Amino acid sequence: MRGERVTYFETLTALAYLWFADKPVEVGVFEVGMGGTWDATNLIRSEVAVLCRVGLDHPELGSTIEEVATEKAGIIKPGSLALVAEQPGEALAVIHSRAAEVGAGVRLEDRDFALSDRRVAVGGQVLGVRGLHARYEDLFLPLHGLHQAHNAAIAISACEALLERPLTGARLRTALAEASSPGRLEVVGRRPLVVLDGAHNRGGAAAVGAALGEEFVWERLHLVIGVLETKDLEGIVEELAPRVDVAYACANSHSKSFAPQKVAAACEKNGLPVRAFDSVGLALDAAEAVASDDDMILVTGSLYTVADARPRYAKD
Repeated sequence: MRGERVTYFETLTALAYLWFADKPVEVGVFEVGMGGTWDATNLIRSEVAVLCRVGLDHPELGSTIEEVATEKAGIIKPGSLALVAEQPGEALAVIHSRAAEVGAGVRLEDRDFALSDRRVAVGGQVLGVRGLHARYEDLFLPLHGLHQAHNAAIAISACEALLERPLTGARLRTALAEASSPGRLEVVGRRPLVVLDGAHNRGGAAAVGAALGEEFVWERLHLVIGVLETKDLEGIVEELAPRVDVAYACANSHSKSFAPQKVAAACEKNGLPVRAFDSVGLALDAAEAVASDDDMILVTGSLYTVADARPRYAKD
């Protein structure tokens, strides 16, 4: 429409379409920026749609699971196949309704495909996956957390759905073994252990907390946390607080970052000793000054908080 401005994300997505068309790319993987129905990536007429667990995150998408699921289910195209992770019942009903409306097939986690085995290993985890067309055993994934294991299972099954056949074992093992996810339970320092995770909602914080308790060992946990104003600050802190010994509340570099005093108040409400800092760097200075070699420093609350911290440690 005349007078409407194209957003940065829309421009970037359009450039990606042009780049893919010029190569040409045989298979493209498009991650939705936000939501689904009205996202710029939804111009793609995909053969396979992947829907991970629906939760309340971006308030722009709605205030209920049904509203958010309606937006996300918009990526299911006529005649396509939807692979659906374990969902709340109200989200699953919306997804089934959308699939029926457009004549798409649905494959459900734990019914049509599943994570069949999982063992914590040095540097990651070893998985077994029951896919749509085959079973795969003893797959090493160098990522931490049960949620990443489920992500791997749905990714494997999505590839099977696209190819309509089992995957080549050797190539699958290589692909998983080379997987990386910067800023997602990423270990960037030792003695003290420094872990970065961009969890920015209650569900993400719960997943981080579970993974920490299962896969890491520490004496005291120092929480460096910065959160955006659009996020559930109280929910994030509540999920992490039981594992934390001391918190360092901070503002990240995003213009909508909560004031550090607001973050500190949420930490105090959950019984955490806390200090407030104007930046992620200053909070890290304080944490590093008192952390022993056997402690952990967890940097979380936002991908922007992680982005501010990562250059301090990352080598790539």
